[in-house]
Amino acid sequence: MKLCLTIIIYLTQLVVKLSGQGKPGKGKLQPRMINQARLSPSLLRNCRMQLRNACLNRIRASVRVSHRPKDPQCLKEFEITGDWASHLYYDNGPEAYESIIIFCSPNHLGVLAGCAEWCMDGKFSVAPRLFTQLYVIQGRVDGVHFPLMYALLQRKTQTIYEQFFRILEESGCDPSSVIIDFEKPVEIALRVVFGEQVRVQFCFYHLSQSIWRQIQHQGLKNLYEFNNEFRLFCGQLDALAFLPPEDVKEGMAHLRSTMPEEAAPLLEYFSSTYNSSQLRHHQPVTSRPASCIKSLHLRRTLATHVSNREVEHAPHYPQ
Repeated sequence: MKLCLTIIIYLTQLVVKLSGQGKPGKGKLQPRMINQARLSPSLLRNCRMQLRNACLNRIRASVRVSHRPKDPQCLKEFEITGDWASHLYYDNGPEAYESIIIFCSPNHLGVLAGCAEWCMDGKFSVAPRLFTQLYVIQGRVDGVHFPLMYALLQRKTQTIYEQFFRILEESGCDPSSVIIDFEKPVEIALRVVFGEQVRVQFCFYHLSQSIWRQIQHQGLKNLYEFNNEFRLFCGQLDALAFLPPEDVKEGMAHLRSTMPEEAAPLLEYFSSTYNSSQLRHHQPVTSRPASCIKSLHLRRTLATHVSNREVEHAPHYPQ
C-alpha cells in the first residue's frame, strides 16, 4: 500500500511538472518527456525492497499452506496433537451439542483463579472451521492484563457460556469484576454462574462499533459522511458513555430534543438495545448505559483498564 502511494504521488508530481512544458502545445504532455523521466535511485531501491519483501511473504505463506494438515470436515476428525495437547485443559467431545475446547496451562489456570478482574472477548475472524469463535480471557496481574485462557466455542448462546463459566467456577475461579463487550448472553451467564455480586462492565469500543454497524444497516452511511449535524449527533450517542450514571437519563432526554429527523430510528435502536434490560431472578430493571458508563467513567478517571480490543496485543504471561 505504501509502495503504491509513493509511486502515485511521484507520478502525480511528475505530471504536474511536465504539463505546460513543450513547445507544440502548452498543457499537453509530450511522449519524449515522459520517456526521459527517471525515478530517483532511492525511490527505485525502496520499490525493489518492498516488492522483494512482498514476494518473500507470499512464498512463505504458500509453503505454510502446503504443509498444513487438511482441515477437518467434522468434529470427529478434529484432533489436537503436539504442543497443543499439552495445554489442552478441557474438551467435552465431538458428540456434544455445543462443543467447548479449552486451552490453559496449569500455571495460567492458577494465575487466572487468583485474578479478581478479567477482560473477555470473542474473536470470530480467527476461529477455525467448525467453531464460531475463539474466546480469550485476560487476567489483571500487577496492573497488566495477560491472556491466560483460550477456548474454542461452537456457538455463542447463553447455554454454552454458562457451561464454559461453570467449568471455570469448578476450577476455583471467582472474579469480582469482568469487562466484556455488549453481548447479553455473556452478561446473563456471568451472573448465573458467579452470582449477582459480580460487577459486569462494558467496553466502549464495542459500543461505538455497534452504533456504527447500525448506521450502515439503516442506510445512513452517506448521511454520516456528508452531514455534519448528523455526524455530531452520532458522536453524542457515543459520548453518553462518559457521563456520570446519574446524568444518563438527562443526556438521553437532551438527545431526543435535539436529534435530526433522520436520526430517530438510530436513537430508537440505541434506547431499546442499551437503555434497559431485565435480568434473571426477578432483578429490577437496570440501565445498561448507566452500568457501562459507570465503569467507563471510573476507567477514564483512574486510567487503569484496557479495552477488549487490545486482547490480541496483550503481553504473554510466563508458562
